[in-house]
Amino acid sequence: MELPQIMLIVDIVAVLILWVFAYFFVRKLINKFAYFVGSGILLIIAGLSIYFELKLLSFLINILFIAFIVGIFILFQAELHKLLNNTGGKSRILVQHSASLKEKDENLLFTELNKSILELSESKTGAIIVIERDVNLQNYIDDGISVHAPVKCEVLNSIFYEGTPLHDGALIIRGIMIEAAHVFVTPTTRALQGHYGARHRAAIGISEVSDALIIVVSEETGRISFVEHGELETISRDRFTQALSDKIATL
Repeated sequence: MELPQIMLIVDIVAVLILWVFAYFFVRKLINKFAYFVGSGILLIIAGLSIYFELKLLSFLINILFIAFIVGIFILFQAELHKLLNNTGGKSRILVQHSASLKEKDENLLFTELNKSILELSESKTGAIIVIERDVNLQNYIDDGISVHAPVKCEVLNSIFYEGTPLHDGALIIRGIMIEAAHVFVTPTTRALQGHYGARHRAAIGISEVSDALIIVVSEETGRISFVEHGELETISRDRFTQALSDKIATL
């Protein structure tokens, strides 16, 4: 086999590897069919450019592939981080230990939040609690007042007590740590059915730009609401504990 033929095979294999790599990173994040068709067309063009030695087209295709891969790392860094954690070659013992720690954290978060929210609701103390999921909320954390304290009922209640300087704005939780309080977020600009105050509109606003779980307590009625993905769900105190447990399990 002559050298040009070997180089052609190497180029084609390299393009195939890039395509497969990109596909497996985003196949669960966007429409599979659309991605497969688009990637297939791009692969065909790349193959033809190599076969017919269209150097300029090959150069442009290579840049496009590089930009595509870099874009995946930028746009889907949270999903990539999760994938790498799941495929990092951990031993069975370490995985089980990590899972047990996660379960312990979830139990702690649930216990403290449940107690705090019910007490805030009973006293009609307004509150917005934002629990970070995959979408990073560091920009909001940086704009608030740094707290970095463990999630505890007493700490939560003292922050939202009307006499404290931190009670206005949202509180952001990352893991089992209260990262920031007195965080002001842009309220939704959507037309909402019913009467919603600034606190609820702010909660909906941040849920429209993140995948966070937000809990809102009304200072007028004490009603508790969950807000996710731009949707608000008001829930009774009797059903709150079970509903919170179900929500925490999705974090």
